[in-house]
Amino acid sequence: MHITKNNIDKKTILVVDNAKSLNKIISSELTQLGYRCESAFSLKNIKEKIKDTNFDYIVLNLYLQDSQEEELVKSVSKLSSGKIIVLTAAMDVKLRDKIYKYGILDYLYKQNIRKTITDIDSLIKNIEINTLRNVLIIDDSKTVRLKIKSILGLRNYNVLQAETGQEGLDIIEKEEIDLLILDMQLDDMHGLDVLSEIKSNPNHKFPIVVLSGTSDDNVVRKALKGGVVDFIHKPVIVEEFLLKSDLWVDYFRQSKELEEYKNNLEDKVEKGISTIKILNKEIEETQAEVIYTMGAIGEGRCKETANHVKRVAGYSKLLAKLCGINDTEADLLELASPMHDIGKIAIPEAILNKPGFFTKEEKEIVMHHPKHGYNMLKGSKREIMKAASIVAYEHHEKYDGTGYPRGLKGDEIHIYGRITALADVFDALGSYRVYKEAWADEKIWRLFKEEKAKHFDPKLIDLFFENKEKFIEIREKYTDSCYTDC
Repeated sequence: MHITKNNIDKKTILVVDNAKSLNKIISSELTQLGYRCESAFSLKNIKEKIKDTNFDYIVLNLYLQDSQEEELVKSVSKLSSGKIIVLTAAMDVKLRDKIYKYGILDYLYKQNIRKTITDIDSLIKNIEINTLRNVLIIDDSKTVRLKIKSILGLRNYNVLQAETGQEGLDIIEKEEIDLLILDMQLDDMHGLDVLSEIKSNPNHKFPIVVLSGTSDDNVVRKALKGGVVDFIHKPVIVEEFLLKSDLWVDYFRQSKELEEYKNNLEDKVEKGISTIKILNKEIEETQAEVIYTMGAIGEGRCKETANHVKRVAGYSKLLAKLCGINDTEADLLELASPMHDIGKIAIPEAILNKPGFFTKEEKEIVMHHPKHGYNMLKGSKREIMKAASIVAYEHHEKYDGTGYPRGLKGDEIHIYGRITALADVFDALGSYRVYKEAWADEKIWRLFKEEKAKHFDPKLIDLFFENKEKFIEIREKYTDSCYTDC
């Protein structure tokens, strides 16, 4: 189904912003796109408008004269069943986490108003088409199923539920599934057995995401080998759940579109080649986005940022090319390096987010994350995952042999590990963390010189200093302006 102006011209939007000129621009642009829009400038205004109209969507600025932030979102969510899209001029992670519990659709930034309008339009179109997409939940807990159904309801997905593995398998045979959310601990059979049954049918190509309350390396490894694409840990975080659900449903849509083009290729060779190239590029970009997302989630559990993994990726690619690695392999490392801390998903959040120093026991637990990451990734036959398993395993090794987990020395450490170690430390030292402030550049330069041939490969240190302006340029491209308040 293609969403056009005719599909959306009955959708009503209340645009709420106390800046009248901006309100007018947003309302006018959305009206031209086919929506029916009205404007409000205060909470009092909203109450008056809602009396007369049941709005499908409410585009809401977080700061009005008579109400702001969480209280404003809470009030609007009680007043209207319309889906709320929040607009803000500045990112506030703590506030964002708070307001997601009121069922907002998304949290958009209005620095570029044209892009914001495009984002609103794309979001609504996706929401409207989601009614055609089936998400199946197999979980023996009714509470969990209802919570997930409520979360996915924000995106208009058609949610199917199964309490047992067999019930879920029966539904799969009858319905077209776009995404499966699978619990491992079921009453009648283990989740791995359900996975095996599903994959025994080659027509079952829908993405499978595991919902789990434990971090068993053996189960994780078997699940990845069995075809699972991602993991979501209990308790469920609304924003993470929606992000992953949208990502994999859209990825499956793209894959099906590509498969349809391939099936008709003989009859449409001349017309289809250019389209297939575009779709392949889109899927490759989606794969890269999935890698970045997985890396960001590993980092996000310890309050680091998505930009951290983007910077590490950029630094790693630059170092790889500087030390003579060919473009193909440098691109591979760029995609793999964001996964360096994926093993942190197996570390308790209470430890990762602890301010101050770790105890000896806590430090030992954290030092297991390279091995956890390696175990999660090593079974894959994909080149990206193979490279990522090396990076995850060796990025805490040191050139002089004093690192962990294996105490490798010099060239015993894979070049991917040596490069990512320098890239990760450079970014970590220059960034704010819950346990430290960001270091000044001169302090970082001194440490790098001191750790040459100790922590770091001396050749890579020389290349870094010869090209440090290029590294600074990457850092400035992906800044963390919001995190000083986090």
